[in-house]
Amino acid sequence: NHLDILSIRWITNFLRSWKNELIIISHDREFMDSVTTHTAAIHRHKIRKLPGGTGKLYAQIAQDEEIHETTRVNEEKKRKQVETFINRFRAQATKASSVQSRLKQLEKMPAKEQLSRIADLDFSFHYAPLAAKRFMEIHNLSFHFNPQKPLIRNFNLSIHSGDRIAVIGKNGYGKSTLLNLMAGNLTPLHGAVRPHEAVQIGHFGQTNIDRLHSNQTVEDEIGSSNGSLTRTAVRTLCGIMMFSGDHAEKKISVLSGGEKSRVLLGKILASPANLLFLDEPTNHLDMQSIEALIEGIREFEGAVVIVTHSEMILREVATRLVLFQHGTAEVFNGGYDDFLEKVGWEEEGDATK
Repeated sequence: NHLDILSIRWITNFLRSWKNELIIISHDREFMDSVTTHTAAIHRHKIRKLPGGTGKLYAQIAQDEEIHETTRVNEEKKRKQVETFINRFRAQATKASSVQSRLKQLEKMPAKEQLSRIADLDFSFHYAPLAAKRFMEIHNLSFHFNPQKPLIRNFNLSIHSGDRIAVIGKNGYGKSTLLNLMAGNLTPLHGAVRPHEAVQIGHFGQTNIDRLHSNQTVEDEIGSSNGSLTRTAVRTLCGIMMFSGDHAEKKISVLSGGEKSRVLLGKILASPANLLFLDEPTNHLDMQSIEALIEGIREFEGAVVIVTHSEMILREVATRLVLFQHGTAEVFNGGYDDFLEKVGWEEEGDATK
């Protein structure tokens, strides 16, 4: 969860060449599928295992559940037909043998249970309309905490409507710092960050979780992001973040790190925004939730800047990259596979040499 992208690429290659057995628990589908021969999933309290990757397994589960539901509906129709016959002719002596036969038939047709809906996160970001092509201008931005270790030097970036910009690089190189500068949580040492006057930012930051109020409930925290929401709307958002019923009344102080992350994401969903800053939002999300987040990013009408170490997310959503490499931040105009082909990681280049 907390390895940077180069570490994940390294351990992927290491495990591919591993000659013995291994069992991996992961929510990173691309990583898992690239190193495993079989996939096992805990689904509806049972373990399903198949040769191949996650896509094959979940396709088989979906097919099995569709067959189950079709069979259940057809059998239910037959049961009702048999029950109707029994009720209609139960009192007629001439039909006694037929009724008895139907009763035995009914005993051999136990009703199949209807499969319950499995709760998943559902990301639908609340877009605040903005009639502008350019959402933010970053000009000659420089920043450091230690003058001997500059993080960002003379960095320039324009964020436009519809942009999907991924910030990538090794841990500790300044990715979160850049997002905090863009969000206004830090002041540049040189240069400027100029947002459009009507920009509304939704910021999921690694340290923002610490700003949740420990004595508030989940419902209170999510509701505090948008005072115009009714309690029903807030409760709906709590449910979307998998805090349904009494779980919405839990205090923040008793939540796990993953649950707090979901509360913070719920606060962002509650607030109208047109520019999203997402700093490693998938660290505490399961596989289905990650896919829901990807779909939510795709459907969002505004612009998104995301820090991620997931190569799957990079390939799915990134149209431009901010690359922390060679001791500073650089913009790459293209997707992740274009970057690997045309530039590549300097550390991997050194290893090859």
